[in-house]
Amino acid sequence: MSLSVDIRLERGSLVLDAQFEVAAGETVALLGPNGAGKTSCLLAIAGLLRIDCGRIELSGVVLDAGPSGPFVRPADRHTGVVFQDHLLFTRLSVVENVAYGMRSRGKPRRSSLDAAAAWLDRVGIPRTHHQSLPGELSGGQAQRVALARALATSPRLLLLDEPLAAVDASARLELRRELREHLATFEGPRVVVVHAIADALALADRIVVLEQGRVVQDGTIRELVHQPKTRFVADLVGLNCFLGVCRDSVVSLADVRFTVASPAEGDVVVTVHPRAVSLFRERPIGSPRNIWQAPIVAIEPTLHRIRVQLGGPLPIVAEVTQASVHDLDLRQGREVWVAVKATEVGVSPR
Repeated sequence: MSLSVDIRLERGSLVLDAQFEVAAGETVALLGPNGAGKTSCLLAIAGLLRIDCGRIELSGVVLDAGPSGPFVRPADRHTGVVFQDHLLFTRLSVVENVAYGMRSRGKPRRSSLDAAAAWLDRVGIPRTHHQSLPGELSGGQAQRVALARALATSPRLLLLDEPLAAVDASARLELRRELREHLATFEGPRVVVVHAIADALALADRIVVLEQGRVVQDGTIRELVHQPKTRFVADLVGLNCFLGVCRDSVVSLADVRFTVASPAEGDVVVTVHPRAVSLFRERPIGSPRNIWQAPIVAIEPTLHRIRVQLGGPLPIVAEVTQASVHDLDLRQGREVWVAVKATEVGVSPR
């Protein structure tokens, strides 16, 4: 089962011209600045926005081929959609919200409610909240209910529009981890609109970057980090980014072990800002917990600072001042000591 998108549509000042594919069991994040066309693209896939020309196919079945072609109604697309503002029915209880899709497809009320309760259990909504109204839930709880409602109808395709946008910072990390786990159990294609690079890193297998309605880059996290194709992508992934495994506040990254201040057990995404990477001619003493030696691969001037590309066991970029380059006599091929404080290492569950 796969999704193929090759569409063009105009909506006000937006001209969306996008092409990408999503394989079965793959999560693709649509990422881009405000107004880039991410949500419009998602609505077109869901059938809530007609395309002007092009083609949307799910496992060889044409869902939309423009005004003169076939069009499958949203209700018949077997698509689960989680909207940014959830769109839960305010006068229905939580369990009735989840049961609604099943009942609308003719499933008996009792069995629909039983199945809805099981889905709510699965996404972490306690039984004491099953009869609550949506207005009585937190943002994170409402998001879990919306996800349960989308999954309860056994869709073939899952679409999520900024699923973490309405969640406060304290619940964000936990919900992001849980969301990734739920996505991993869904066998069909998954498309997630995200606004923050950290959400894309944690949730997606691949990232499709939209700018002004067009796909400017389509690739894995590693491809975007190492070979950004536009200034937006370069700025977006301006962090050093690594995939590793965290155990007891220590992340294993290639042959380097990072001590971190905010541990997250298991597979993690580690980010380090280039300005947090300190360089020394001699082994430093003091507070840095993460210290290793590396050769300088390249030195590149930017508008305000100097970017130093380091090789060795963990290729990483440091940003330093011109004065530091002079004082440390930094040059290509020179071996330096690299130090990063544990508090400067970002860690997110993957």
